[in-house]
Amino acid sequence: MSANEYENENRTHVISVRVTKEEHDRIMRNFEQSGCLTLSGYLRFVSLTAKIIRYTGDDIKRIRIDFHRIAEQINELAKRVNATGTLYPDDLKEIKEGVDNVWKRLIYIQSCLRLAEKEDD
Repeated sequence: MSANEYENENRTHVISVRVTKEEHDRIMRNFEQSGCLTLSGYLRFVSLTAKIIRYTGDDIKRIRIDFHRIAEQINELAKRVNATGTLYPDDLKEIKEGVDNVWKRLIYIQSCLRLAEKEDD
C-alpha cells in the first residue's frame, strides 16, 4: 500500500503525541519530503511500515564483558606458557569458543543493520 492510499480509509480512533520543537521541525521536514498528502497520512504510513530493530546498549555491554573475559583468559594462558613453556590444545578451546560466540553476535547485529538499510532504499 502506498503512502497516499492510506488517506482513503475511514478512521475512527485518534492518537495524540507531544513532541519537542526540534522533533516537530524534523517531522515536518520529513513530511514535506515524503509526498504524502496530509501529516496524519505521513505519520500513519511511517509508523505502520517502519521496520523495528530492537538494539540496546545491553547487547554491546555483554559483548564488551565477553571480550574482557577473553582477554583475561589469554593473559592467564600467556602467564602459564611463559612459566611452563607448554601450550595445550585445550588451553585454546575455551578462548576460541568465546571469540566465536562474540563474532556470531556481532555478525547478527551487522545483518540486522544491513537489512534495515536495504529496506530504507
